[in-house]
Amino acid sequence: MKILIVTPFFDNLGGSELETIHTANYISELSHVSKVFIFSNENPNYKFLEGIEISNKIEFISYPYIIRTTFLKKWNAKYLYWKLVYFFKQIDFVYIITKNTQDFYYPIIKSFFNKKKIIIKYTTIRYIQLSPLHISLLNSVNQNLVTSENQVDYFIRQGINNISCNEVLTFSESILLGQSPCKIYKYDFGVISRISPEKQLEDTIYLISELKARGLRKRLIIIGTGEISYRNFLISEVSRLKLNDLVDFDFNEIPYDVVHTKFSLFKIFLITSSYEGGPNIALELMAAAKVILTYNVGAMPIRLGKFEFLVTSNFHGLILNSIYLLSLPDEMFLKLSNDIRSEYLMKFRNEFTEDYLKSKLI
Repeated sequence: MKILIVTPFFDNLGGSELETIHTANYISELSHVSKVFIFSNENPNYKFLEGIEISNKIEFISYPYIIRTTFLKKWNAKYLYWKLVYFFKQIDFVYIITKNTQDFYYPIIKSFFNKKKIIIKYTTIRYIQLSPLHISLLNSVNQNLVTSENQVDYFIRQGINNISCNEVLTFSESILLGQSPCKIYKYDFGVISRISPEKQLEDTIYLISELKARGLRKRLIIIGTGEISYRNFLISEVSRLKLNDLVDFDFNEIPYDVVHTKFSLFKIFLITSSYEGGPNIALELMAAAKVILTYNVGAMPIRLGKFEFLVTSNFHGLILNSIYLLSLPDEMFLKLSNDIRSEYLMKFRNEFTEDYLKSKLI
């Protein structure tokens, strides 16, 4: 069996790229799978793959340069390309990783002979009205996969019924599950994220400022790479609020297989994004028994549904919930950490996603 995995981007260690790699490596381990092709819609940059384990069953493909030129950057040229790919590479199943706002995969779906051998997995959902063409294409495939019931409801309202919830695969799950919760931390709060405006990382800085005004001097570390202009804005906000002694930055690239080693730096992980699909790192944190305080975004209300005080809809709630968590006695905080891991084991461990993939790829 030959599988095609489609991803919109493949040029850095972002969420889509990591999900693509994890999924491809897992599928390639299945005995009846002989080849996994990874296609990137945008011009790929494979340099970030150095040091990352890639199965020898995996082959990378992308559009030829001639199709990327202005003259041939038309749907018809892409349709022809995919007809040739499907014929010569003998693809049996297509797994598309995308955002619901993207349409690059139209020719990929339309050119495939069996739409019921296509699954679309969404990394990020924006609650917009989809076009009739978009809705028709999504209804033609086997399954559309999202990460929360809110996202399921959104698709149903659009007239798309072949929709279900399915989580991403957690990288290094066995290592994370073997980690003991820490009792001593260098930082009270931590963020590991792409540095970009939609992450609203300034809210984490404003949180430290608000806590300081209440007599609570708490420390924060922000880890990640991304947009230089936004990074400079965050640095300037720390200086403006005179928080240089409380907020640290680490803008160095972190190999994806050692991200979990940063978890011991902080007590509470913060998610302040304006929108998310998951995010993926939250499952790693849950497996590692880390406490997460998050805005009501992506799949977090479902993942932490048992812990309502960890999910808030606004900045004021972020402040109040932070104060509550910081006030917990050590034994109660440790129990909360272990309860979060138990929730992961009951509902989100890799076994469930693996079973789903096995059932479809037959």
